[in-house]
Amino acid sequence: MRIVGWLWLVWVATVPMAQAESWQLLRGGLTLCEADQQSRYRHRMIVFPVQLAGSVPLAWRSLHDAFDDTFLRVMHQHTDFDIRFMRGLELLSLSDQERRRALTVLGRQHAAQYLLLPRIDRPRASLNNERDPIVRLVNWTQARAGAKSAVELGVTLELYDLRRGTRVAAENLAVSAQLPRRVGKHIVRFSHEQLRPVSDFAARMNAQLACEPVSLPIITARGTEVEIGAGSDLGLEAGDVLDLALVQARRFGDSTAYRTNPIDDKITLVEVLPERSLATLSARAEVINLQPGDIALGR
Repeated sequence: MRIVGWLWLVWVATVPMAQAESWQLLRGGLTLCEADQQSRYRHRMIVFPVQLAGSVPLAWRSLHDAFDDTFLRVMHQHTDFDIRFMRGLELLSLSDQERRRALTVLGRQHAAQYLLLPRIDRPRASLNNERDPIVRLVNWTQARAGAKSAVELGVTLELYDLRRGTRVAAENLAVSAQLPRRVGKHIVRFSHEQLRPVSDFAARMNAQLACEPVSLPIITARGTEVEIGAGSDLGLEAGDVLDLALVQARRFGDSTAYRTNPIDDKITLVEVLPERSLATLSARAEVINLQPGDIALGR
């Protein structure tokens, strides 16, 4: 059974099984990606606004925007991804099935492969590890009298694979910050140094995903003409040759499992626009059963 439209990728059969282990290496900072294996195409990653667990004091109302602004600058600086900041989709309120569908639709619409969702736990006061009770009292008094509070933010970065609509990694980080104690006194700001744990994570993630093939959705396929939903924005050039894979689905009771089957045919790009490309097939699309929702793979 073929599923077309939004069901454009769940499992890339051409990716080696070692890929599953590589996600675990994000924590250790190791990498399986050699320089000579890296794809010359750019991955597109969607970044959602930070989500905060629970309510925060009114004085910290600018926490969301301040974190998002610095977080995006860090991601642009430490990754090679084509990053798209996007609002409007609430993942945490969706069921597992609704979330998978929403993510795959999002990936297909924007030719994106990954989604990064930052979350902040309820801020807590930084611990005072000073043992001398007099020094502890002085530190506490100064903190109470100051305009800002030293807090520690528990930041979780959730990485989703939009091809499968599933979460593939979650990194827990500790970020120190100085947040205002009273409304109207100071606005919230984050420095690059405060987000250094995020910088380290971004660099490791970028190094690992550099070997992953870029998956691009087929928009139309008629005769020997094909249109794909990506272009020069991801590094495609006229004359490039891309592999093809057909998206398939199998039902098991109430569940559906998706995967792709590579086919013995390729497409050659003949015209590359900023976000669309036109290509030609050596065989007719109707003969090889290529349909909208299938994918092109490039390295």
